[in-house]
Amino acid sequence: MIIESMFHSQLHADYDAFLDQQSRRFPTKETLRIDLHCHDKNSDVPDELWGRLLGLPETWLETKNLIKTLDRNGTDLITITNHNNARSCWQLLDRGYDVLVGAEFTCHFPGSALSIHVLTYGFTPEQETTLNRLRHNIFNFTRFTLENDIVTVLPHPLFFYTHKNKPDISILEKFAVMFQRFEVLNGQRGYWQNQLTRHWLESLTPEKIDGYARKHQLNPNDFCSDPYEKSFTGGSDDHNGIFAGRTGTLAHIPDLAERLIHTKRSELVLDAIRHGRTVPYGEVGKEEKLTVTFLDYFSQVAIHMEDPGLLRLLLHKGSLQDKVLCLGVSNAMQELKRHKYTLTFLKTFHEALSGTKPALLNSLGVSKEFRPALKVIKEIARAQRKQPDNFLNVIRKGIPEIYEVVTRIFFTRLNDHLAGVGDNNFSELTTDELIRKFELPTHFRALFGGEKSTDARSGISSGISSGISSATDDMTTFNLSKMLDSLTFPALASAVIAGASFAASQVIYANRPFLNDLAENLGKGQHPQKILWLTDTFADHNGVSSALQSTLKEIRKHNYPIDILTCHSQLKSKDHLIVVKPMHQFRVRSLGEQEFNVPDMIEIQQIFERGSYDRIICSTEMVMGAIALYLKKAFSVPAYFFMHTDWMEFVHRTMSLTDHESDRIRRLLRAFYLQFEGIYTLNTDHQTWLSSPEIGIDAKQVFLTQHWVDDTFQDHLKQVNSNPINSKQAKLKPGNVQPINIKSSNTKPSSTKPLHIKPDYSKPILLYVGRLSDEKGVFDLAEIYACVKTRIPNAELWIAGTGPAAKQLEIVLPDALFLGWVDKQDLPALYHKADLLLLPSRFDTFGCVVLEALTCGLPVVAYHCKGPKDIIEDQVCGYLVEDKESMAAVITRYCQQPTLQQGMRKAAMTRSQEFQPEKIMRALLRDAAMSDFQGETGHG
Repeated sequence: MIIESMFHSQLHADYDAFLDQQSRRFPTKETLRIDLHCHDKNSDVPDELWGRLLGLPETWLETKNLIKTLDRNGTDLITITNHNNARSCWQLLDRGYDVLVGAEFTCHFPGSALSIHVLTYGFTPEQETTLNRLRHNIFNFTRFTLENDIVTVLPHPLFFYTHKNKPDISILEKFAVMFQRFEVLNGQRGYWQNQLTRHWLESLTPEKIDGYARKHQLNPNDFCSDPYEKSFTGGSDDHNGIFAGRTGTLAHIPDLAERLIHTKRSELVLDAIRHGRTVPYGEVGKEEKLTVTFLDYFSQVAIHMEDPGLLRLLLHKGSLQDKVLCLGVSNAMQELKRHKYTLTFLKTFHEALSGTKPALLNSLGVSKEFRPALKVIKEIARAQRKQPDNFLNVIRKGIPEIYEVVTRIFFTRLNDHLAGVGDNNFSELTTDELIRKFELPTHFRALFGGEKSTDARSGISSGISSGISSATDDMTTFNLSKMLDSLTFPALASAVIAGASFAASQVIYANRPFLNDLAENLGKGQHPQKILWLTDTFADHNGVSSALQSTLKEIRKHNYPIDILTCHSQLKSKDHLIVVKPMHQFRVRSLGEQEFNVPDMIEIQQIFERGSYDRIICSTEMVMGAIALYLKKAFSVPAYFFMHTDWMEFVHRTMSLTDHESDRIRRLLRAFYLQFEGIYTLNTDHQTWLSSPEIGIDAKQVFLTQHWVDDTFQDHLKQVNSNPINSKQAKLKPGNVQPINIKSSNTKPSSTKPLHIKPDYSKPILLYVGRLSDEKGVFDLAEIYACVKTRIPNAELWIAGTGPAAKQLEIVLPDALFLGWVDKQDLPALYHKADLLLLPSRFDTFGCVVLEALTCGLPVVAYHCKGPKDIIEDQVCGYLVEDKESMAAVITRYCQQPTLQQGMRKAAMTRSQEFQPEKIMRALLRDAAMSDFQGETGHG
């Protein structure tokens, strides 16, 4: 279930109330409905660079189809505001239509990268030529319109083109002086932008306008007949003929019925706009509207796009990056055209959006698994044709349903396809093999339809299988064409819907920094500062899950503006924890028993938008890492990464890669980390590494943070402090010893059962707590323990934890006591029974077990590396050593000095108190640029 935030619901309610109030300003019988902002196929030269590079018009919409939609949605008069031309209006006038002549001119500020659109009405063909000449200087353009009594409206005043430069809010001061009429309701912009436009216009006073005029040395009377009387309009900004007329303007014409006898509607409406007798009506550009708009546009691109020409593309204006990306789009689209059945599907979907029943798909035949999607498409067509008032509700529910259906089918078919290629399918590839073989070709045809080839070593032919093993031993012969043949509908439909949804959010929130500045300036409409924290793991037996569970408790305790989101099949959502169900699950061999869940991307996007989040923290690099970057780009928000895992150490410990192959991992990590506004790291070694030339992140963007112990340990410490007893023997008197709940040492824990351990105070107990896996260095314990036993024969080694190395470890450590999985609430008792905690890992980025042990008064011996060296004060509350021999030596020395042990136990508890959760969390929020936490200093 998606829960709307208070900001989201209140924003919608306030703006809807404003529209309702506006609609009641004029008598209904004295108003005419007109959509003042819509386009057809004569908008053929787009402002967007990619459209010009690829030779794509803004729409292929026929004029007659636009008129049909306007009529269906109840407009009383036609205007078509194509970019920089009124060709459609002139053609309709020639055919006898009563038309309000209009166009949307792209105007430029001289000496600036800034350009804006200006809706312009009531001009002649000769004046159109002059306007096109003057539009390159907005000041001359607007002066000319006033002098010639041509009406202008500034559309979407908070969205304009700055060529990737952040606009200065002072541009609105010039708009306030230069324009009299403003589009306060745009059907392709969201509630927040439309509401802020309204607030800004309502804030303008004659004194402010005069002040802006003086500041910018502009005379308002050069541009406006009455610069202090601002009026409101609305328009659909429709390009596809789907929503035209559903958003627009009510023009008030007193004595309408009588005046219509002798005067054209176009003249009456133009006069009403000129004198400010207008109010907006209709629908705001919610995300589902824009998603449908982009879905339709993508479908038409696939149907109509022609090869733009390589030479033309390369010689066009634009950056090399834009040209390379457009070249890739062109290749993908040209190959897509080879799949006729897919094109038929896209065409049918496009027709359904205009109300045409998808009968063609029935004649082609649709498999049973696709019928739910076809049913939704039929409902969309029927709603557009017969229930236009319900159309938005149908697409709001229907598009996510189609996405879910086709995405699930895609994963099902992909599994079947991969399982069919034999022993070398992707699910069985080790991480080493994937890294070695992954590459993309530099020649596009190899990607889409290379010749069939067979690898002599494996006998696997080209296609998906050739990506696994080929003559070049990499994936450069991966054959996308064959894959599309197998996965046509689900792969393409899923990608197109996700892409359309992404583009919709990107359009709505593209200028978020500017909107934030404006809201702050107005003191109204400020978007809340709220974090969505993404993670692939939350309920697993690993350090990341444990840390995040403690974080969630702290979030709830102080009601921090953070929600954690994870994907899991069994967990349930609760306060500050959002759980989405997986659409697909997979494992990667050599990453252990961790299962990765693929969520519904559309669902997460809706959660982010309706939950009013404005920044992201991500804790895992896998699925949620990709989703974090998707949301960052879609919603124009900052994203931060919390680095829990040392992947370079993991690679070194678990994979047999060459230096070149290991370096590829580093480069991939660098490319990933550089996408984030900041990286949280748990130790100074990683802080230095991340800001070094190897990764290249600005040191100001690398934030040192910490973990803290769970409340279980804090509660235990309070009990100890209330009754301080410093000797281990006193604490473990028979009768006071609590049973420890343990589970078997198998990778999958068995049911919990109590284990009563009667302590033998003459035997020092060495303890290891953690995951039993190779990268944790657990096999070092065998040599360390053997060395200690030569000096202290009665020393015991207890091992608590599970993992893939459990069985092998039991073989090499036959004398150790394996406790299996120990529940968190029982760990304090276990730490009390031990004399020293051993941490033979060089993998830990922090070492939560170190802090847990210190909190319980248990000193720790660890390797002098990363996390542990930032926690342990050497020879004060524990030991930092360089190798196995040194670890065995300090263990022996420590166990033979009872007086030293007592002092170090006290020091351990003292050190643990420096890691306070509230201080750490507030520093984390400060580093995420949360305003309420700025000015605070220091970490835990």
